[in-house]
Amino acid sequence: MDANGAIYGATSVGGAGTCYGGCGTVFKLTPSGSAYKKRVIYSFQNGSDGGPASGLIMDPTGALYGTTGSGSSGCTPSCGTVYKLLRTKSRYVFHVLYRFKGGSDGYGPYGGVIADSSGALYGTTFAGGADAGGTAYKLTPRKSSYKKTTLYNFPTSGDAEPVANLLLGKHGTLYGTALFSSVFELTPSSSGYTARILHQLRGSPDGSLPYAPVIAGPHGVLYGTTYEGGATKRCKTHFGCGTVYKLSPTESGYNETVFSFQHRNGAAPLVAVLLGKNGALYGTTSDGGINTCPGRGKTYCGLAFKLEPTGSGFKEVVLHQFAGGADGAQPSSALIADTDGALYGSTSFGGGTGCQGGCGVIFKIVP
Repeated sequence: MDANGAIYGATSVGGAGTCYGGCGTVFKLTPSGSAYKKRVIYSFQNGSDGGPASGLIMDPTGALYGTTGSGSSGCTPSCGTVYKLLRTKSRYVFHVLYRFKGGSDGYGPYGGVIADSSGALYGTTFAGGADAGGTAYKLTPRKSSYKKTTLYNFPTSGDAEPVANLLLGKHGTLYGTALFSSVFELTPSSSGYTARILHQLRGSPDGSLPYAPVIAGPHGVLYGTTYEGGATKRCKTHFGCGTVYKLSPTESGYNETVFSFQHRNGAAPLVAVLLGKNGALYGTTSDGGINTCPGRGKTYCGLAFKLEPTGSGFKEVVLHQFAGGADGAQPSSALIADTDGALYGSTSFGGGTGCQGGCGVIFKIVP
C-alpha cells in the first residue's frame, strides 16, 4: 500500500499472456469513493519475463520489485528471475534484474525479495546452490545492472529449501525459515555469512513446514507460522492444523510459545502474521473454519484471525469466516493495515467466475 492508500499486488495467472489461463499480472487498486479502480500495471507474456512467484515490495521512488518462477533457461521448466517495474509518468517499464542459472547458482526464488537502505536486494532460492538445498543471495545495484552474490548454500541434510522471504535485522543480519524445517540466522563477517539454527521445528507440538517468513517484534522477538504440526487434538488431519509461534531470546537461546489451530478455528496458515498494537497478531489461514467452499469439494474456506497475548500464550478472536463465492475463499496473502487499523488481503478462490472455484478477491476487514 502506498501513501495514498493504493494497493499493489501480483496474480499468478490471468492477464494477456499466452499461458493457459494467462501468465499472471501485476495490478494496482486505487481508492475511488467507496470502491476501488483496478489497473493492470504489467501482464506477463510467458517468455523471458516469466510469471509472478511472489508478492511485491516498493522502494521510495514507487518502483516495484518481485520474483518469477520462470523466464530463465537451464532448469526444468525454468529457473526464475528477479524483476523491477520502474514507474514513469505514464506507465511502468519492466526490467529483469537477474536470471537464475540453476545448478550452483540456485533456482526457484519463490520467496520474493527485501531491500536495505542502499537499494541492495536479498532473497532465497528454493533449490540449487553448491550443496543443492537452496541458497540465500544478494543483488547489489551498479550503474546499469545488479551484481549477484550467493551468501549461503543450504545443505540437503537437515535444514533446506527456503521458500519465504528473508527478514533484515541489525548490522546486516538476516533471519529466515527453511521448509525442512527451522528458523535460521545468517550473520555477516569478513569472510562471508555464518549460519546458525535458532530453533528446530519438530512437528508436534511446535509445527512443521514453515512456508512463511518470520517477522520481528520488540526486544528481538520473532514470530512465524507453520502450515502443519502443532497439537493434533480436534484437527481433521493427523499432521496437525498448523501453528503460530513466538521465539523470545534468552541468554542461552530462544524460548518458544505456540498457538495451535484446531480446524474450526483455522488450519494451514501459509503466510506471515502482522504485528499490531499491544502485541496482538493478525493473520489468515488457508483452510479450516466452519464454511465449506462452493465448487471446491469438501475444502474449507479459511478465516482471518487475531491472537491476543495472554500471560502464557495467546487467545484467538476469529475476525472473519470466509464463505466462498463473492466473499472469497482460502486467503493466500499476508495482511497489511492502513493507519485506521483496517486490514487488507487476498484470497485464492471465490469472486469472479472465470476460474474454477472463482478467481480470487481482494478484501478489507474494518475494525
